[in-house]
Amino acid sequence: MWKDFSTIIGDNSLLCVGVLLNKIATTLVIGETEQLIATVLPTNATNKAVTWNSTDISVATVSNAGLVTSVSVGIATITVTTEDGNYTATCLITVVRAVEGVQLNKTSDTLVIGETELLTATVLPTNATNKAVAWNSTDTNVATVSDLGLVTGVSVGIATITVTTDDGNYTATCLITVINRNSGVEVLQTTSSLHIYPNPTSDRVYFSNPDGTEAVLYNAQGKLLLRTRRDSIDLSSYPQSIYLIRVGARTAKVVKH
Repeated sequence: MWKDFSTIIGDNSLLCVGVLLNKIATTLVIGETEQLIATVLPTNATNKAVTWNSTDISVATVSNAGLVTSVSVGIATITVTTEDGNYTATCLITVVRAVEGVQLNKTSDTLVIGETELLTATVLPTNATNKAVAWNSTDTNVATVSDLGLVTGVSVGIATITVTTDDGNYTATCLITVINRNSGVEVLQTTSSLHIYPNPTSDRVYFSNPDGTEAVLYNAQGKLLLRTRRDSIDLSSYPQSIYLIRVGARTAKVVKH
């Protein structure tokens, strides 16, 4: 606190009547620093010496020059005290753990019109302070997404669902392909699996085919697009969608993005 008057003593020294800080509160990420500036009043006071103190040095420390360093998540009060008169001013320091990224439980999925899928976003690190996220769909005519990450298939097509962190604007995406209930892909599925990579892809996919077995490419409606006896298929000329590759009795879905 400070007084609104000055006092002059016999030796012509001008006494301190208060002190102010440039900030009364601030938020820091762990490891950040903040320079607090103390103004002794009046500005022409003879003794402008001050001391600094933190209520919790495990949360935030402060140097003799007022430099605050955040240490761990929590709250600490930094106090500056005048040597002349013991006047004080305080700044509330809130230390948070910053977001470093976000992940989704799926990078792609296929829905039948009317079906729903709950996407789960994991903000990293898991002990980040602000875990708020926002959801968005590139095409709400194909798939919508709620504030909780619930995706609903609306019509045949492809949409990308994006989750964005409030802290740092980090993003993760899931490619959603919406098909008709009687889609050929669903009919063509078998219990035998075929490992393909990379998946999703933007161009060529690879798979094991040492015997030169015929490999067949189908679109999401079950239409045959390509036959080959190679161990890879180039999808670069095909539109974004879900495709099915069958090599003998083995099948696998691949996402073209």
